[in-house]
Amino acid sequence: MELSYTLDAGDRLVGFSDTWNDSAEADDGPGALAERLLGRSLWDAVTGEAVRHRLGQLFAISRHSGQACQMGYRCDTRQLQRIHRMRCQPAPGGVLHVSHRTIWSAPHDPAGPAPRVLPDTLPVCSRCLKANFGSGWVPLHGHPGDEELPVVYGLCDACDSHLAEVGRRMLHRSRVSG
Repeated sequence: MELSYTLDAGDRLVGFSDTWNDSAEADDGPGALAERLLGRSLWDAVTGEAVRHRLGQLFAISRHSGQACQMGYRCDTRQLQRIHRMRCQPAPGGVLHVSHRTIWSAPHDPAGPAPRVLPDTLPVCSRCLKANFGSGWVPLHGHPGDEELPVVYGLCDACDSHLAEVGRRMLHRSRVSG
């Protein structure tokens, strides 16, 4: 299924695909229904300062260069592990059309290992959904909200570096072609 939304030049949500509300309801997200989000800033719905920073950079580069950008990321539900592909297509007037397509999905493995010693908060990478339990970034088995501690979203070092490189390549291509 592909979901999409449109951002105005100020990153306010101004349009949604016809399938948006079906997905929000299926994922138990009544707060994500289109009528509740319409006119709001996208950044109200994006958690983690590092994530907002990198996505903001990619959106700005895409608008400035006129180039589309895309990236893969994890977006699990309580029942499913999912990998999505986000594509951002610039349009006149600073508008961005952003689509998200599920490219892989599988049930969570209930037998997956779970750490027994937990920190006060659980840092989780918003792109790959790895968690840092204090000894480095490791794959998370289950949904981040299943842990008995507050989740703090951000970016692991590898994903932060990857998104920075995507931005550098986009800037390089715009300088070479411009």
